Amino acid sequence: MAALSIACADYAELVTGLPPTSRDGDCFFDDLPPGRTTASMLKLGISDDRDRLIALLDVVMDYPDAGVWYVGLLLIHPEFRRQGLGRSLMNGLASHARARGAALLRLGVVEANAPALAFWSRLGFRAIGDAPDHHIGVRVHRVIEFEYALSDRAPMLHERPRFG
Repeated sequence: MAALSIACADYAELVTGLPPTSRDGDCFFDDLPPGRTTASMLKLGISDDRDRLIALLDVVMDYPDAGVWYVGLLLIHPEFRRQGLGRSLMNGLASHARARGAALLRLGVVEANAPALAFWSRLGFRAIGDAPDHHIGVRVHRVIEFEYALSDRAPMLHERPRFG
């Protein structure tokens, strides 16, 4: 986990204003929203063919309401970004959540993270609101809330044509 945290220094510095440390990953499995237990969490780590951790996905099931699965973190090693891994992970999550009765995926993105805002919009998530003055580390952000409907008729997350 430490190696992934260090490799994703761009994300840590953008969001928190602080460089990552080797201990940043320590809280991944322990962080819980108020009133939740580990049973309500879905924590996934993805490894490459050399057994290196290259992505993390953190989801709270039925949060803040029943039928809503809240994506707390999708973190991908810079070497593996823009190759379809995030899209594949979210397609898998959407299928898994839908099969277990979820109606919505929801998440928040700091406004300063333009690549993430574009990513979630491309996948079909829509902005539903914002929260100003959200303190993260030494920074203060406006957080944009996004959601994606998982109804039976809702298409899977948009696929980008692949060439070559």
